[in-house]
Amino acid sequence: SSVVMSATPYLKKKYGIPNVCRRRDLPIVPGMIYAVPRMSYYLQISAKVVSIFLDYVAAEDLHVYSVDESFLNLGPYLNLYHCSPEELVKRIQKDIKKKLGLVATAGIGPNMFLAKIALDNEGKKKPPFIAHWNYEDVPSKLWTISPITKIWSIAAGTSSHLARIGIRSVYELAHAPDELLQKE
Repeated sequence: SSVVMSATPYLKKKYGIPNVCRRRDLPIVPGMIYAVPRMSYYLQISAKVVSIFLDYVAAEDLHVYSVDESFLNLGPYLNLYHCSPEELVKRIQKDIKKKLGLVATAGIGPNMFLAKIALDNEGKKKPPFIAHWNYEDVPSKLWTISPITKIWSIAAGTSSHLARIGIRSVYELAHAPDELLQKE
């Protein structure tokens, strides 16, 4: 009954394996490797990545979200580095690759939500592993995400509750009356 904490993109796509599940629920896949988590090592590497971030931004412009995700407020630094957000992200990615051998992915947006959604839905998918979403992208990119559970922090329970009040898509959620959402 051990818990699987992560699955590779290949296993997710080919076999529909979720990131978190029970080992007993996994399909039998020839050659599948079960790796024992090494949390203290992950934390050490995470600290090194955060240290690289701090080479580029001040501590007050860094929000460590989890062991493998952080938010950086790059706005105050674009004039300093004389570059666009994408160019600065590429510099940071290159530094992480050079110093740690890791491929870093990024989402860029005018707020943390759009940056996170850009990362999850586009930035993690293919090189150069950077996605930049602006408010203009909301109708074509955000509102079209389906199912609604692909949105950061909308899990099955929230999705079921939204469905009970007639909201089944991100578009419907964005256009729902404020009064209804506050009530619910």
